[in-house]
Amino acid sequence: LWLEADPSPPISLALHQRRRGVTMAGKWAWFSGWAAPDPPPASNAATPTDANGKPKKICCACPETKGVRDTCIASKGEEHPECVALIEKHKQCLRAEGFNI
Repeated sequence: LWLEADPSPPISLALHQRRRGVTMAGKWAWFSGWAAPDPPPASNAATPTDANGKPKKICCACPETKGVRDTCIASKGEEHPECVALIEKHKQCLRAEGFNI
């Protein structure tokens, strides 16, 4: 599109729309009757940080309880009473680290 007020050279309509954030789902939603899903709500909870101020990763938190939990699930199944207790213990550890579980 070439706009008088826009000093940049003309670009294709598709590139123009991608730069503006128009997706095919949003572009054709009126035609197909399909509405794009609402974006997930922004989390109000702050991401936990380590001693250096870097954000903690949930995958790396509580390695002691995570390993025992994973071993139990792999050998006995997620529904086994012992594993259910270990899953809950791991969730408690993650909450203590500051994660919203």
